[in-house]
Amino acid sequence: MPVRRRRRRGAEQLGRQGREHEVVRRREVRADVHRRRRRVAVAEAPAVIMRRRHGRMEQRHVGAIAARRHEVAAVHGGVHRT
Repeated sequence: MPVRRRRRRGAEQLGRQGREHEVVRRREVRADVHRRRRRVAVAEAPAVIMRRRHGRMEQRHVGAIAARRHEVAAVHGGVHRT
């Protein structure tokens, strides 16, 4: 997927220094976006499981699923994780 570069206004007047700086800044921004995306994925994403039911998407909360599992397990002597 080729990156379409938007030529920045006033790019004709930019010297070599300016062009290089531009490249560096673009790289920094891209890295920053990646980092932010990763952090959000780990920390702030709500714990939901998306699934399709009857043709439409449905969200179930992981906590609710776990609660149900614990309920079922309680009947059979509780959850025992090693």
